[in-house]
Amino acid sequence: KAQPQPNEEDDDFRLLPIFPLHDEVVFPDGRISLRLYEERYLKLFSTILYGEDEIDPSMADEYSPYLSTLRFGIIWRTPSPLPGIPGSLAKTGVVMRIESHEWMNMEGSSDRGHLIVNCRGYKRFKVSEVIREDPVLEALIVPQYENMLAPDRQKAEEEIAKRLIKVL
Repeated sequence: KAQPQPNEEDDDFRLLPIFPLHDEVVFPDGRISLRLYEERYLKLFSTILYGEDEIDPSMADEYSPYLSTLRFGIIWRTPSPLPGIPGSLAKTGVVMRIESHEWMNMEGSSDRGHLIVNCRGYKRFKVSEVIREDPVLEALIVPQYENMLAPDRQKAEEEIAKRLIKVL
């Protein structure tokens, strides 16, 4: 199901739930699909997706600052050499926006199954402080602003580059 899009320029958030990955890195405008099955992440993403189709309101935390935000952070975590001890976190991550979601139930199973969320990165952030790690990672973040060209300026510069290549 397609989601309404939050305003990417809305930077009034500083607290973000973080989904650490140890086998993938995501960049702004990168896309990723996550298959969620752990109860703590089903609760978190039910909160983030609160009010959307197929989301059980009883799974959501109605008092959470993440209620219906459709956003979370992804950050790379080094694999731990010791079982049960988390690896260290990268200092920079990407704010992700959920674009769609769906439930995948296992045949013959009575449980909810897995929640698949399809996301797109839209802004880098730096972690200023980890607030808690249990049940899910939460951090105070500082959004990072990219020095990007306006679309018409970028198109003009690409045209000039093409002409230069032809001349050379």
